[in-house]
Amino acid sequence: MDPVLKAADELFGKLRSLANRDFADLWRVKRDRSPTFRESIKFVNVLYLFALFWARVEILRRVGVYVNLSKDARGKQLSQFLHCLESTRVRVVERAFQRALGEFVLVDKGGRPECMPFIEFAEAYLGDEASRFRKWFTPLESLLRQTLHTRHRQRVLLYGAVLHSMLNTLDPGHATTKRRPGYANKLTNKTRRQLKHRVFGCYLPFVANADQYVSPRRRKRVSAQE
Repeated sequence: MDPVLKAADELFGKLRSLANRDFADLWRVKRDRSPTFRESIKFVNVLYLFALFWARVEILRRVGVYVNLSKDARGKQLSQFLHCLESTRVRVVERAFQRALGEFVLVDKGGRPECMPFIEFAEAYLGDEASRFRKWFTPLESLLRQTLHTRHRQRVLLYGAVLHSMLNTLDPGHATTKRRPGYANKLTNKTRRQLKHRVFGCYLPFVANADQYVSPRRRKRVSAQE
């Protein structure tokens, strides 16, 4: 389970950083001009982190662990989180593409599936013969390039909020992941309702303190005397 959580932690950390800037690092990289190498690498890094997380999930399926998750209380919760993340109103791409992107970053090492390094992924994605590779990433790339628009941005933010709750639930002491604040202040009322009623009300009712992922913290008022 730890590799899955570590990959989810890296992905959520990146999404939180992007959320703080309203995803400007992504939507400012327009198709109508040639992005700089630095801009391209930053964009490809986000694609890689999504694919890395999905690859770790795919490894669970390949090694036969996925079907046995429900035998353990913590494993059952992970299974419920993954089911939620793949649900129609939470996922960021269709499950077929999610699985394909996960498979793309897998390599065989001594008969065991492992994830390719980022530099190998970046070279494959940005190389001269990348068309076959890149077409599978089109749905995710298209979504990320449209995060200037509220609807698309909120879709990514909702996915990240579920990741955040998964990390805090399955690694409450943060032994293998980092303790990170959320970004509830970046969510619209519609996204908050979806998290509250559909995600935590139906899929993940066991998540403790679910309100922290939904409602922004209120600032304490400072009295005149203070």
